[in-house]
Amino acid sequence: TETGTTTDTTAKYVVDEPSTRLEGAMGPVLGICWPHPFVVYACGFDRQVRMWDVKTGVNSLTLPGQAAATSISFGLGSNLIATGHTDKTVCLWDPRKKGKSVMKMRTGSSSHKGFVTDVSWCKHSSHKLASTSHDGTLKVWDARARDPLHTIKSHDGKGLCVDWWGPSMLATGGSDNRIAAHLVNFK
Repeated sequence: TETGTTTDTTAKYVVDEPSTRLEGAMGPVLGICWPHPFVVYACGFDRQVRMWDVKTGVNSLTLPGQAAATSISFGLGSNLIATGHTDKTVCLWDPRKKGKSVMKMRTGSSSHKGFVTDVSWCKHSSHKLASTSHDGTLKVWDARARDPLHTIKSHDGKGLCVDWWGPSMLATGGSDNRIAAHLVNFK
């Protein structure tokens, strides 16, 4: 049911039921992104990255992962998907290739030490990506390399979310009840 107002130039709508249901996930959905009008990507406990056609409701692509995926972000400039995982990794996927992940970011001493809770592509660069984790760090990555460009201790507790403002400003939110803003210098 839709209802509108006539006294305001902005229409207000109430929707009782979803207009589309996208079926196919085999566990809780933890991350979703909607980069194009008719394409939605999602990830979750079933370890899969899925692409749905919003018009038809068809799960048109499933990419297999190795651990539960906690977050997802689509890089419009690179056409790559980034996902954060419970095995402390960040993975990059090319939805045009139907196989495995394109690249798993470093898993050794330079990787996160806890669950990766959020990933975010920079809207001003096709190569910059940020991640945050239960280890309280913010990592800034160049998608063309496996090691992070920067590792910043941003929270006393767990890092929970991250977002970009412009080409070099980042904000993270954490379990320590703080938002931390970071200016990252790229040389």
